[in-house]
Amino acid sequence: MQYSVIIPCFNAAHTIGNQLDALYHQCLSDDWEIIVSDNGCTDETLSIVESFSDKLPKLRVINASFRRGPSYARNEGAKAAKGDALIFIDADDVIDNWFMQVMAVALLKYDFVAPRMEYEKLSSPRALALKGTHRQRDGLIEYNYVPFLPYAGTSGLGIKRWVHESVGGFDESLIACEDCDYGWRVQLGGVSLHFEKNAIIHVRHKDLASGAFRQARVWGQSHALLIKKFRSMGMPKLPVSEGLKLWLRLLWHLPVFCTQAYRDQWLWNFCYRFGQLLGCIRYRILAL
Repeated sequence: MQYSVIIPCFNAAHTIGNQLDALYHQCLSDDWEIIVSDNGCTDETLSIVESFSDKLPKLRVINASFRRGPSYARNEGAKAAKGDALIFIDADDVIDNWFMQVMAVALLKYDFVAPRMEYEKLSSPRALALKGTHRQRDGLIEYNYVPFLPYAGTSGLGIKRWVHESVGGFDESLIACEDCDYGWRVQLGGVSLHFEKNAIIHVRHKDLASGAFRQARVWGQSHALLIKKFRSMGMPKLPVSEGLKLWLRLLWHLPVFCTQAYRDQWLWNFCYRFGQLLGCIRYRILAL
């Protein structure tokens, strides 16, 4: 089986070198390639990628700048890929030394594979206090807003090419939550998602200075669109009273006299809820 590693990137000069160096040190004898999907980089990203051409002879760059967004970049990378299996990794994360070997073995048995995520190595203490270390650490991510399917983050996600193509790839209309959407559509199509605990990817939580609160608002807005999209596919409705309780609980716990970590968490939750409210207005759906 041939494997294609796809890295969507936009101005990743500060981090992509670490990811490519990790790929250089992989212990995988199978046939595999690396595709850097350039989403319109204007910094030194492509120069750094070029510097790895001797170390990684099957590394190539494709132009994916026609439309901005990681979903578009991933889809263009998949179209250019030669592999029977696709592995999507992000430019600001770092795979563990045995990641490719473990994923290659897992993809021989399963059609859709999620790795274990680790956060302490690359994230700042404040980012860790805000976002935590539990997401996809011991299993798939449970969707708890209403009872529905689990999912996994896109970084490190492995999938057979035919499965990716059968669902039409990533939804390019989503500016966030594309991992949730992608995982649900694949599972609803009859393909289960396998969690591979021995495939480890070191994930970098976004620092507050680089847009964590804006990210929360965007996630909330995209979440409203997800709810509208998947209600016709079996997602239960959240009672309006429960949605209002979430808002009241948030307002009741206003961070007046408390720690910095508590204020960060409250503000992140508020930005997420505010983004969801904006999404409800934009997409004309009641999803408080």
